[in-house]
Amino acid sequence: MAALARDSFYENQTRFGIGYAFFPNSRDQHYWVFISAPPEE
Repeated sequence: MAALARDSFYENQTRFGIGYAFFPNSRDQHYWVFISAPPEE
């Protein structure tokens, strides 16, 4: 698996966000999300 920094899709991505949610009654309980975007023009 390639690291994000080595993947050409992410090369110009300069804005990032990370989210986390905990749902105690769900199967996995812990949910993480990573989102990236290019700079605003």
